[in-house]
Amino acid sequence: MQNVESYSIIVILIICRMRTGYLMKLSKVHIKNFRSIKDQEITLGAYNCFVGENGAGKSTVLSALNVFFGNTRDSNVDLLNLSEDDFHHRNTSEPVIITLTFEDISAEAACGKLALYIRQDQLIVSAVAEYDSGSGKAAVKQYGHRLVMSEFAKFFECDKNKGLVRELKDLYGQCKNDFAELPDVSKKDDMRNALREYEESHEDLCEVIDETNQFYGFTKGENLLKQWIEWVYVPAVKDAHSEQQEDGTKTALGRLLKRTVRADVNFEDAIEELKEDTREKYKEILEKQQSALEETKLSLENQLQFFSNPSIEMDLKWDYDPQKSIDVKEPFAKVRITEDEFVGDVTRLGHGIQRSFIFAVLVELADHHMEDEPTLVLGIEEPELYQHPPQAQYLAEVLQNMCENSDTKSQILMTTHSPYFVSAKGFEDMRRVHKSENSAVILSATYDQISADIAKALGKIPPSRTDLMARISQILFPSQRELFFSRIAIFVEGVEDVAFISTYLRLTGLWGEFRQYGCHFIITNGKNDMSRLIAIANSLDIPNFVIFDADVNNMSSSSEEKEKENNLCIYRLCNQAHIDPKPDSDQYEKNLIVWKDNIGTTVQSEIGEEDWDKHNAKVKENDFFNSLRAKNNMLIAAVVSSLYEAAIRPSSLQKAVESILDFAKEVNHKSV
Repeated sequence: MQNVESYSIIVILIICRMRTGYLMKLSKVHIKNFRSIKDQEITLGAYNCFVGENGAGKSTVLSALNVFFGNTRDSNVDLLNLSEDDFHHRNTSEPVIITLTFEDISAEAACGKLALYIRQDQLIVSAVAEYDSGSGKAAVKQYGHRLVMSEFAKFFECDKNKGLVRELKDLYGQCKNDFAELPDVSKKDDMRNALREYEESHEDLCEVIDETNQFYGFTKGENLLKQWIEWVYVPAVKDAHSEQQEDGTKTALGRLLKRTVRADVNFEDAIEELKEDTREKYKEILEKQQSALEETKLSLENQLQFFSNPSIEMDLKWDYDPQKSIDVKEPFAKVRITEDEFVGDVTRLGHGIQRSFIFAVLVELADHHMEDEPTLVLGIEEPELYQHPPQAQYLAEVLQNMCENSDTKSQILMTTHSPYFVSAKGFEDMRRVHKSENSAVILSATYDQISADIAKALGKIPPSRTDLMARISQILFPSQRELFFSRIAIFVEGVEDVAFISTYLRLTGLWGEFRQYGCHFIITNGKNDMSRLIAIANSLDIPNFVIFDADVNNMSSSSEEKEKENNLCIYRLCNQAHIDPKPDSDQYEKNLIVWKDNIGTTVQSEIGEEDWDKHNAKVKENDFFNSLRAKNNMLIAAVVSSLYEAAIRPSSLQKAVESILDFAKEVNHKSV
């Protein structure tokens, strides 16, 4: 076999897509008092990418879902009985509450045992853990919530407790006194339906109430949710050994085979026939060996007659349990992988292939969703781990396509440190996690929000939502996607700014400080797209320092108003609207530097044309630099270095470096 697995085991052909819609979709998670999260509500889509620094609290979200779904298989701690350490800052005076909201509920789910809990096409369920100081534990229990009109609560409570029709009529009459438009009905089902329909059509009058009885979800009882939602968690370090063989529905491979092969394979009849044949042969063997017991039987019989009764008789035969002695089990499927000359278990291969195997099974599992199968919700920790960059890129595409595909109807929640998994098409799916006042804060942004921010900054209606989405998709190349992983974003228009400033940072020995503070250059490829990226950073609370060109010398009579409009838009997004959109000099503000024309013009004018040309010519004596253009970043770095060696230090670069580092120091001081 060719060495395919080592590189492309995650390449999965999509064979069977039969599903046409969600049975139920997870739309919101609200976490209170759990680990690093004090109180955060997270809106979810199909593809949800959680990014943030180490220790920010990304994994807490997936851990909360493990608690809710009772996923003890992939946890080293007890998730059914929480400890003091699971409470935010060990605050055991308040319960841990993990509330999930489900939407897009199918007709089948809405008509079953969940019907009592579903209102306005929403099912709201909470996992609650209250600390018991006696046991030192907090047992996790699930409770349903209902979005109802409080005026109707007594009727539904009486109905749930199987109250008499007469009592229900009286309660319905009270409701009708308050809401005269209710129909005149007297049958129990008609009254119940009338009140529910009224609630459905008057959502503004409804409020969320807690169900006093325990809701049987994933931890106990009838498991009402399991039929509709399937949670699969892939930790950062996952033992592939546990996934390489079929084990009922405990493994992803087992669930995959149940949905595919097991539906068409019948071992039961053949194995039962084999058992029957084996029993007959087993009996023949015992009968042939019966004589071996005869001598022992006679000896024991003589002893028994001597001790009890001379007429007593005894029999000694081979005996067996027909069910237990003949035990033939159905086979289970087990994976063995061939790589080069090696054939063996997945666990004997590298971590990259092991993790790729897990993803391969999960993707195939999603692709084989049938109409009556539960919605597959995947929680994945750092999918980029152990993946070669091209593999990681492809895996990112596979996961994104899996969520976008209208047939598979899967949801993914992942944590990542890789820009590969940031979808330009699904910017609204980003969730940035950071710490504020020692608690995790989770932020997201929408195109509508960004559009509104740009409209305010421009002073006019921006392009349509479709145009804005297309524009952002075009500018979110891999380098711009690094924005979401930056502690402090330094926005610049192009590589020229980076070349000047980064070279000066290195020459002055301040580059390490720049990186230590978490500063990262984000090249916007021009001023027009810069405003959109600033709006995104602001909406996600990413501290940002902006450096751009006012382009005063390029303002013509036809372009001046447009240039001034763009400049003013950036000023407003930076809260620096007082600056002249056509400045007569460079501007240095707390979070903003505006070059009157551009950084190259500023530096050269400070040094003087003669010195700049002199050092430029000196550098170009090296044949390598001789062919480079004036704005080439390597040539710029070489010229600035030559100037520095000659003790020529442009004040503009010194001031720019100081401004950036002062801003970074203040940001880091606030975050401590």
